Amino acid sequence: MAKLIALFAILIMLGGASATKQSVCMSLPHKMTNLEALDNISNGHPIKEAFIEGDLDLYKLGRKSLDAIAIQGCCIGGKFNMSDLHLKANADFSNTTFNGDANFKGDRFDDSVIFNDAKFRGYVNFTDSTSTNGIGCSNSTFCLNARFENITSSGYVNFFGAKFLGPSEFYDATFSGLAVFHFERAFFGGKSTFQNILVENSMYFSDASVSGDIEFWNLTIGFADFRSTCFYGKVNFEDSSLGETLFRNCTFKNNIEFNKIIFNKYADFLGADFRGDVSFSVAEAAEFNGGTSFQETHFWGRSFFDAIKFKGGKLNFFRAHFANDTCFDSAEFDGDANFKEAQFEGNSSFYSANLKGDTSFRGAKFGNAMSKTIANFTLAEFDGDTVMTDIYFINSSSYISFNDAKISRLDIEWDPIKDHLEYDGSTYLALIKNFRELEQFEDADNCYYEYRSNKQRDSIDLIILDFISHWSCGYGVSLTHTIGLSIGMMLIFAIWFWLFESSLEDAALFSVIIFLQAPRSERYSSMMNRHTYAVILEQILGWSLMAVFIVVLTRKLILS
Repeated sequence: MAKLIALFAILIMLGGASATKQSVCMSLPHKMTNLEALDNISNGHPIKEAFIEGDLDLYKLGRKSLDAIAIQGCCIGGKFNMSDLHLKANADFSNTTFNGDANFKGDRFDDSVIFNDAKFRGYVNFTDSTSTNGIGCSNSTFCLNARFENITSSGYVNFFGAKFLGPSEFYDATFSGLAVFHFERAFFGGKSTFQNILVENSMYFSDASVSGDIEFWNLTIGFADFRSTCFYGKVNFEDSSLGETLFRNCTFKNNIEFNKIIFNKYADFLGADFRGDVSFSVAEAAEFNGGTSFQETHFWGRSFFDAIKFKGGKLNFFRAHFANDTCFDSAEFDGDANFKEAQFEGNSSFYSANLKGDTSFRGAKFGNAMSKTIANFTLAEFDGDTVMTDIYFINSSSYISFNDAKISRLDIEWDPIKDHLEYDGSTYLALIKNFRELEQFEDADNCYYEYRSNKQRDSIDLIILDFISHWSCGYGVSLTHTIGLSIGMMLIFAIWFWLFESSLEDAALFSVIIFLQAPRSERYSSMMNRHTYAVILEQILGWSLMAVFIVVLTRKLILS
C-alpha cells in the first residue's frame, strides 16, 4: 500500500510538471532564441530568468573550452547539449528547467558545477564527466532516466533533497580525497543502481525515501550514513567494502540482501525495522570487522545470519525482536555477544555456531502463543561464559536443544528449561556437571532426576532397579521420595495389622514402632507373635529406607 501511494505521488508530480511546463516557461520575464543564448554564452555573459526557445547545443560554438557559464533561473525549451566541453571556471545552472534531454557527457569542470533547484524533464546524461571542486544538485528534480556513469570528483557531490522520479544510475564513479557524496532527504521513485562506486571519504544517504528497488554493488566507502531512510522496494548490497556504516532507525519494507559485504568498522542497525526477509549470507556471508549493533531492531520476516563472521568488537542484539525464523548456523562470534532481553518468536537456530567471547541471553524470550518452536544450539561452541538466566518460553510446547554443544560455563537455572529441554544424555550430564561447578546443587539434583527419569523411559534393561531407585530416593537426590515412601509403607502395614486387630489406633502405632525400630512395650508382644513375618519385612524395609535417608541427607549436607 505504501509503495502504491508513492507511485501515485510520482504520477501526480509528473502530471503536474507536464501541465505547468509551458506556463512556467512563458511566465519568465525574458525570451530569447537559442542563437541569442549561444552568443551570450560565447561572450561569457550570464543568462538569467529567460525562456530559451528550441534546442540549445553548445557544440555549435565550435569551441572545446569555456571560461564559465551561467544559465540561472531559465527555461530551455528543447534539448540541451554541452558534451565534451572543458569549463575552466564555475558553471551555474541553478533553478533552471531543462524541458528536453540534457547531455553533459565527457565534460570537464575545473571548478564546481551547480544544478541546485534545477528541473530535468527529459533524459540526463553525465557519463564520463569530471569535476574538481564539486557537483551541486540539491533539491533538483530528474523526471526521467538520470545516468551518472564514470564520473569523478575530488570535491563535494550534493544531491540533498533531490527527486529522482525515474530510474537513476550511478556507475563506475570515483569520489576521491575529501569528496563527500550527499543524498540526504532525496527521493527515488524508479529503480536505482549504485555500481562500482568509490567514496574515499563519506556518503550521506540519511532521511531519504526510496520507492523503487535499489542496488548497491561493489561499493567502497569510508563512511556511510543511511540513518532513518525508508526503503519501499527490494534492497541489495553486494560485494562491497564499507567503513563505519549507520542504518540506525532505517525502515526496509521489502526484502533486503547483504551478499559478500565487509563492514570494516562499526556497523549500527539500532532501531532498524526489517518488514521483509533479511539475509547477510546469500551466496557468501557478510563479514563484520568492527563492533555491530542490532539493538532494539525488529525483524518481521525471516532473518539469515548463517556462516556470518563477527570478527571484531562486540555484537549487540539487546532487545532485538525476531518475529519470524532466524538462523545463525555456523556463524562465528569472535567478541562478546549480547542477546539480553531479545525475543525469538519463530524458530531460532545457532547450529554449529562458534561463540568465542562471553555470550548473554539473560531475559530472552522464546516462542509464541500459536505454534511450537525450537531454540537450536546443537553442536554450538561457547568458549566464553554464557548467561541464560531468566529466559522464558511463551509456548509450553516450545523446546531448546543443546545436543552435542560444547559449553565452557553456562549460567542458567533449571526451572525455566526443565519442561523445554530436548532430551539428550550427554547434554543432561554436561548440565549436571555445570550446575555443580556453579554450586547450584539443587539444580544439579533436579537435572539428574530428570535425566534418570528420561533414561528409564528410553531403556527397560534396568527397569526394576530404576523403579526402586526412583521411588525410594528420587535417584539419590530427593529426601521427599524417601519420606513419602516410608510413610506409605507404615500406612500399608498399619492397614494389614488392623485387618487382624480390633483397634486401628493400636495397629497404626504398632506399625510406626516396628518401622522406626522404636522400643516396644509388653502390650505389643502378642501382636509381634501373631504377625512375625510382617514385622520382619517391615523392619527390613524400615532399616533400608532409614539407611537411604541418612545417605541422601548426608550428601545434601555436604553439598550445601
